[in-house]
Amino acid sequence: MSIGTILIILLVMFCLGLVILATAIGLFFFMRSRASSKGKQKADHFAFQVEDLSRSIHFYTGKLGMKKMFSKIDDDHHEAFAFIELEGGNLELLQILDEENRPIPMEKREIAPPYCPHLAIQTEDLSELVQSLKEKDIPIIKGPLEIPGQVRWLYIADPDNNVIEYVQWLRSA
Repeated sequence: MSIGTILIILLVMFCLGLVILATAIGLFFFMRSRASSKGKQKADHFAFQVEDLSRSIHFYTGKLGMKKMFSKIDDDHHEAFAFIELEGGNLELLQILDEENRPIPMEKREIAPPYCPHLAIQTEDLSELVQSLKEKDIPIIKGPLEIPGQVRWLYIADPDNNVIEYVQWLRSA
């Protein structure tokens, strides 16, 4: 065997070793990520009961600018629902129907501190959001409130008095 042939064989073996090493490292991190996600729980959706599904869809999509995923009437379970897309878990709007699948009037809950239950949505700029809410005639229940250097937030309500909190996380200087 010539020196050139030996060098080519060594180069091929070196490259093959790198491929095996890279595969092993990739497999290690893949298995580690799968093992660390076992048992973790991730939010899928949050639900608000509404009296008028069309009105609520308009509020969330037309006024708040969210995206409707889909809506459906479930004749078997006597409910109409829509899913609104949110990052980190979606929002289900749920309207209860009677045995003939006609809407049932609902009693609006009272809005009072500590504003629970509520859905909290993160925003990058609370000041910009406040301006947008004013332009769209959406009243602010309370806020903006602030813990200096930490967080700013405010509360609004949908047409059925379901409370929504908008949160802006701040970075300390």
